[in-house]
Amino acid sequence: MSDSDSDYIDIHENDKDSESSDSEKDTALPEKSSKGRGKDIQWIEIARYASKSSYEDSGYFHDIKKYFTMRKGRESEFSDTEHFTCKFSRKRGFLVCPLQYKIHFLSTSEEVVVMTNTKSHVLKENSEYVKEGPNFHWTSQQTDIVMTGVKNEASAKVIKRNLQDSSLFVDSNFPTTSQLNAKIAYCRSIIRRSIEIFDTHQLRQKIAEKLDIPSDEKESYIAYHHVDDEDESGDPHFCIIWTSRRLSASIAEDFTQDDATYRLTLQGYPLFVSGRSSPTGKLFPTHVTLASNEDTRSWACSYKFVKNVAAPRYNFFYF
Repeated sequence: MSDSDSDYIDIHENDKDSESSDSEKDTALPEKSSKGRGKDIQWIEIARYASKSSYEDSGYFHDIKKYFTMRKGRESEFSDTEHFTCKFSRKRGFLVCPLQYKIHFLSTSEEVVVMTNTKSHVLKENSEYVKEGPNFHWTSQQTDIVMTGVKNEASAKVIKRNLQDSSLFVDSNFPTTSQLNAKIAYCRSIIRRSIEIFDTHQLRQKIAEKLDIPSDEKESYIAYHHVDDEDESGDPHFCIIWTSRRLSASIAEDFTQDDATYRLTLQGYPLFVSGRSSPTGKLFPTHVTLASNEDTRSWACSYKFVKNVAAPRYNFFYF
């Protein structure tokens, strides 16, 4: 019997009385197939680092960060494990890349172990790929232009002009406005997920990048911040306020409306929204605040900011 024959069974195979019945009753039904987990991956250790910082300075870390995405993460008594697969393993228009990595953050020490399935890293476009469906298909070069514009906080109009000047589109195959906006939103979500802050030192560095008041009155900047990590026994307390020149012009010393929500950040930090509403129920925001906790200190930071912005108009300063 061939391998293909083993997938089926004759329901009358062991029934002697069935020999006299019509041949039409002798039917073959497929067995219930149970998909297994597949072949085990042969993992081989290729590097071991004394600490996490040493691993983050390595070429493996930067290669994984650029070309790979985390498929799953697990915690065990032995280690915290992160499993990475190549972004080109299922990318349309590209050959399948089989390379995978496993990163073990050991529980018994600070060592980091890098393991791989020893496959080749394939980053080639599939010349036989046929584009199907109504969706717009972005190439890697076109995506790089959009990603660069998003990282530089360029507007959709500027990104569109950069794409038009790139000469990467042929036969008038240019994305529509809705397709471009969807691509920009997707690139922004990737950048947000890729930015990680592990300590208050990195937090202060990120804050310093947004302290300068931009010339564009609509562009946001950090107008006030407070980071307190002096208490080593407790968690750090921080308060960061974003606004723009146009929004801050609407701040009044005598009146503000505020509310906090916990569902807008992946980490669960409270986000305070402040502004003034009209008699018709429309809210006109003046600033937003990200804080470590919704407590008196966080609310005081927001009110202190309002007082200090309004101070020049009323000839006083709030300490």
